[in-house]
Amino acid sequence: MRCVDPSPDSEKAYNLKAPPANPNTATISTDDRDLSSDEDVKPIQRNYFQNSIALPELTELFSKAVVVINFSNLTGVVDLLRELLEDGNRCDRSTKDVSKWRAERSNASTAVTKFIGKYFLDMKLIRPPKRLKFAQACVLCLHPYCGNRPTFDVADAMWRMLRALELDLAMAKECGVDAVFQYWHDKNIYFKRVRKIALEVEKRLMDMRCVLVGEGGN
Repeated sequence: MRCVDPSPDSEKAYNLKAPPANPNTATISTDDRDLSSDEDVKPIQRNYFQNSIALPELTELFSKAVVVINFSNLTGVVDLLRELLEDGNRCDRSTKDVSKWRAERSNASTAVTKFIGKYFLDMKLIRPPKRLKFAQACVLCLHPYCGNRPTFDVADAMWRMLRALELDLAMAKECGVDAVFQYWHDKNIYFKRVRKIALEVEKRLMDMRCVLVGEGGN
């Protein structure tokens, strides 16, 4: 501990000096008159874990802050991804070009897969109303149109999202997932069914492309 010399020369010299070398000591002054005090400069403890706030309390505060940040990010991303699913589904259904079928939904399914990988632990932060709308957008991508069913990558991404959302029975019924996949919640049955559907889709598209090529050649 040291005392500050109250003389003017000492005051000027102090102002030109670098901060104290001791990392556990810091001087905070808002007025030049403070430098003329005869009181000792009190050190500020740098070890935050020894302060009045205990480590468990700090951890809890930090966790709450992270949850708020994650929830804010998650809400925006969920809305954007839901719009992407709805737009992709609408675009795929509106095109008559077989070669472009499923392209938009495939792009959306890739985004869904990345979303799950990043936010899987935060899925429970999605509020029920948004969770239901998200599930409905996923289910729309599973509905067949013009005899065409979703391919494996699309169905797999949607299934993973529906499971990650942890829908209750009421939401599952309201979003209509049972009408698309009766055993959507059963992993083993799901994979057998989806792989079979994927093969049927590929065969149908191949047949249709062959027909179109044949007609173009004639």
